[in-house]
Amino acid sequence: MFGWSQLSLLIGIDQEGGQVNRLKEKYGFPQSNSWAKLGLLNDIVETQSCATRTASTLSKNGFNLNFAPILDLSLNPDSFIAKKERCFSNNPVSVSTHAELFILSHLAQNVVPVCKHFPGQGSA
Repeated sequence: MFGWSQLSLLIGIDQEGGQVNRLKEKYGFPQSNSWAKLGLLNDIVETQSCATRTASTLSKNGFNLNFAPILDLSLNPDSFIAKKERCFSNNPVSVSTHAELFILSHLAQNVVPVCKHFPGQGSA
């Protein structure tokens, strides 16, 4: 009854990038762009590169769960989420396209992504 579990322990972190960045450059971790900055660039190659770098860093440091990406739409520039540069865009197609890259990059590194927020703080 009290034997070892066959399931892995989940070690999570909130590593969205930008201001929500627990693994800071000053401690030797790679720079991490905000989701809003990536949204302004709207470049799938850059999003893929950043997502892969983040996922690889997490995996190499023992994390297997990341509370990211943000799927909120940036509909209200005065929202808490928008002010912290956590929304990618107000365009749902762009958000979903780039979020898919983020998700697949994490899964390739055996890091489970946790998409958030529901119902949507970006418009609150």
